[in-house]
Amino acid sequence: MKTIVTVLLILISIITLLFFGLKTFVTSIKDNRGCEFANIDNVEINVGVDIPKIESSECYYDSIQKVKSVYFKFQKLDTQEYVLNNELTKLEDILDLEPESMQYFLADVSSISENPNSIYIKSGNRKNNTHFAVYNALTNEFWAVVHFKD
Repeated sequence: MKTIVTVLLILISIITLLFFGLKTFVTSIKDNRGCEFANIDNVEINVGVDIPKIESSECYYDSIQKVKSVYFKFQKLDTQEYVLNNELTKLEDILDLEPESMQYFLADVSSISENPNSIYIKSGNRKNNTHFAVYNALTNEFWAVVHFKD
């Protein structure tokens, strides 16, 4: 009987350590703001979108203003499925674009104004950030800006 209790205690200890280790790892990804470590995962967690395979990317974090800006050029994907799965909203009016966030957009943003009928957006306010994202379904380009609150 002692052996079973000992094995159970060891098993519970291992599971507990694994759980807290995984929780700590996920938290470190979410809280990391730089561009070197887990950049894609950080954007996925803080903006609430899936980042598929990419062709290229740019990233910048302004530690003074606490703003992270990313640009991704996606590989070919099913744009309708991407829009639905990530709950993106079709741009109704060019004025719906947030100039205070767009000032931080990286790379060439001309395709946004050139293709307004292909633009989808997502914005939100979370406990630790506000975010704004733009997806161009015609060019498979994605921009996001995360304003951290702390």
